[in-house]
Amino acid sequence: MIAILGKHSRPQMLQFTSPQALAKLRSIRSRFFHASAALQQWAVGEAAWRDAYRFALVRNPWARQVSMFHFLLETASCAKPCGQRAAHCDKRLLPQAGPWLASVDLATPRFRAWIRDMAAAFPPGHPQQHLFGARFHGNERDAWYNA
Repeated sequence: MIAILGKHSRPQMLQFTSPQALAKLRSIRSRFFHASAALQQWAVGEAAWRDAYRFALVRNPWARQVSMFHFLLETASCAKPCGQRAAHCDKRLLPQAGPWLASVDLATPRFRAWIRDMAAAFPPGHPQQHLFGARFHGNERDAWYNA
């Protein structure tokens, strides 16, 4: 999506026209396309934000969770065996990756069990509810993020 937008409107995209915004976001380990609108506004400044044409694409939350589950277990740091993978994998209660990921019949019940476990461990309002969603990329500074 970013590539298509960049091809047709790069000179008008704040992430390309505002290098200081990118530096601010990098300072909190964020990236423009992962930042919430509030975080983007903070990064580019009030005047640039006010003058910009803004829109958002909202992804289906269920599809986003399925995608994140598979991304973390197949390609990211959680694909490694338990004990060798990043600490956030266990914090997020992710199961051990394995050949079961390639089977819809085997992966679906494990995904649903993971969703139930996460909902119980990190209900709305929990200080670490961001673990239920995607990596927060600095957005956790807003209490409503990922609620």
